[in-house]
Amino acid sequence: MSASMPYPGAPVRPERNEVGGLVFDDPYQWMEDDDGEGVAEWQRAQDELARSYVHGWPHYDRLAARVGELVEQMDARNLVVPMRCGPRWFRGRIPEGRDLMVLETADDVTGPWRTVIDLNELSSDGAPLRMSPQPSPDGSLLAYSLDASGRELPVLKVIEIDTGKVLLDGVPQQRPGLVTWLPDGSGFFYMANESTDPRAPLRWRVFFHRLGQPPPTEPEPIDIPHMFAMPKISRDGRWALIQVDHLRPRPHYLARLETHPAQRPGTHPQEASAKTERDHPHGHPADHPNRHPASGHSGVGDSAGGGPEGLRAERPAESPSADRPHQPQDEQPGVSWQWREFITDSDHLYKGVIVGDSYVAVTTAGAARGRLVRIPLDSPGDPATWTELIPGGDTVLTGVTLVGDRLVLGELVDTVSRVRILDLDGKELGEVPLPGPGSVSSVAQGVIALGVMDQVIGCEDAITFGYTSYTQSPTVYHYALETGVLTRLQGAGHTLPGLVTSRVWATSADGTRVPCTLVHRADLDRSRPQPTLLHAYGGFNIAELASYLGPLAAFVEAGGVYAHAHVRGGGEFGLQWWEGGRLHAKQNSFDDLYAVAEQLIADGVTTPDRLAVQGASNGGLLAAVAVTQRPDLWRAAVCTAPKLDLMRVVRDPVGTAATLPEYGNPNNPADAPVLMAYSPYHHVEPDTAYPAILLDAGANDPRCPVWHSRKFAARAQAATTSSHPVLLRVWSGAGHGGTGWSTIVQQQTYWLAFVMHELGLTPLPPDHTTG
Repeated sequence: MSASMPYPGAPVRPERNEVGGLVFDDPYQWMEDDDGEGVAEWQRAQDELARSYVHGWPHYDRLAARVGELVEQMDARNLVVPMRCGPRWFRGRIPEGRDLMVLETADDVTGPWRTVIDLNELSSDGAPLRMSPQPSPDGSLLAYSLDASGRELPVLKVIEIDTGKVLLDGVPQQRPGLVTWLPDGSGFFYMANESTDPRAPLRWRVFFHRLGQPPPTEPEPIDIPHMFAMPKISRDGRWALIQVDHLRPRPHYLARLETHPAQRPGTHPQEASAKTERDHPHGHPADHPNRHPASGHSGVGDSAGGGPEGLRAERPAESPSADRPHQPQDEQPGVSWQWREFITDSDHLYKGVIVGDSYVAVTTAGAARGRLVRIPLDSPGDPATWTELIPGGDTVLTGVTLVGDRLVLGELVDTVSRVRILDLDGKELGEVPLPGPGSVSSVAQGVIALGVMDQVIGCEDAITFGYTSYTQSPTVYHYALETGVLTRLQGAGHTLPGLVTSRVWATSADGTRVPCTLVHRADLDRSRPQPTLLHAYGGFNIAELASYLGPLAAFVEAGGVYAHAHVRGGGEFGLQWWEGGRLHAKQNSFDDLYAVAEQLIADGVTTPDRLAVQGASNGGLLAAVAVTQRPDLWRAAVCTAPKLDLMRVVRDPVGTAATLPEYGNPNNPADAPVLMAYSPYHHVEPDTAYPAILLDAGANDPRCPVWHSRKFAARAQAATTSSHPVLLRVWSGAGHGGTGWSTIVQQQTYWLAFVMHELGLTPLPPDHTTG
């Protein structure tokens, strides 16, 4: 143990484990229980130590002021991509001086906007609230799941938007969400965990609720062969499908909506009323917390919220309006649509839209980076009946969106976004004119979860999207397909002058070339090593692209080099890039990171005593593995929202669901040795000179629970022989990357101050900053 830090004592209480055929002792297993004896007091003492250390840095206040200035310059409070439902547009924003989201609606995409729900009004005790809203196709109703303090135990509600009348005030299942409306707004599908016990293993099932009837107690009679699924409805309103798997999606089940067996003639959803496809473009990637403050409210369907004057969330449920279609009196409860299996191939990605009687989709079947095909609904299993619209190539196809009678195709060209307009046969009609080389996403960040997100949001005649680059702040755009007019809706369009970007390549242990983007001042002295911050993610088929530096500009303008590595496990370069860094090949992600670090050192960009590594969620695991496998390579490491003990992850239901498909199952004897080989907690070695380590966790995070960070902190503090600190910072009221606005900004400031302190960087005076 380092003698320089007064760490709170952590008693060693070994417990014997046998997991997946492996036997090992766990000295700090007692720390897994939040309510265990002495756990809360120990965590509180650790948090106080971490706060006093970082806040004691003489330059903290100057950095905090600069971070706040950078956030305001990028107009981060308003960076939500709007969506259209019927005649109305919807968006979320955080008003000046408030901490939580407000959901707004307008008749035109440019406003004026009026409040639908204000989370600040609903949060009477100041607890952070997050909301996932889904308006009905005609924009008159709002279904939303409301979660408090990041626990991911939401309550599902439905209101009339104009009156605030509550039509549904909760369902009996746990964790309901991913609402998909029938075209006429008379009911909706939703996903929920079948068990009512929040500690039970997650088993997602599809439920259907018809307004005016009691909430369903029985799911649709289909067996979902994956931990994740989401319903979708075709834009013409004739078809419903169930898309399974958030990493390698496929429409596993299909049903015709106009042939519900329990409906009488004339009561089925009206095809003509269908307005938009429910593609759920706004949800966060399954295991990717926010990178920058702007991402604290990344979309209408993720975290907006509140209500018009007079709206009260606790108002009891009432009957729907008399003029709204409802379930016939003789409809049999529990009778479902006739579902049939559609595409069951689990080896490839199938992500698309129903057009007429075909499924037009990006698929990796026959093309590792994707090709666009048209698959007949009545013969999906016979590839001979498919029609190839766009062949595979070097470009990564990210998804396709139906807009009127046209297709909008998202692509990545060496991690740079491109958006093309096609006719229904795949003929190119044009390309969306972007402001420059950068990233396009439906969440106004440089990140795309290829399994569940598209790059744009479509309506009948236009698309909306967010655009950003390393030096240009996120901007939300509206593009009219008929006129070709690109309109800026939101965002300051702020740029960081005097910064330059460049690409370097490293060769990993198995010979794979790995790219890394560098951002630094144009006048930086590159003849000698400089403080460098290396960031990576590399997991869950998520493409982490160029994204505005925001607060990180304070690091770069002070003379640091920001290095963004695209390691395997991510989705930047297609299916093989993802497969090459997951499950039994996960070590490749770490080897890629080391290769980049060693290349930066060999090129004279930096040295080990001036190099820090940082990552969040899966990236937090990456950073922790880096300090346990290669402690000599780093001066500092930041592990945000990390999962660190991979042998005991199955004790948490959400953590299990987020972990097993990507890493493997520790209870499986085939997976257990692979997981044990890199599980960071199990590789903290006594008498090792570790770099400075910051473990940054949310107290209520259900995906990467804080007990991971507690155990690692205790073990690393006891093991290290260096004078560098091992700190545990736990944010109360925070979940997996989501909390109130002020806390988001504080989190960014805190870990950045830790890095700059350890690397010897001082924030520039206000009159010397980049803008």
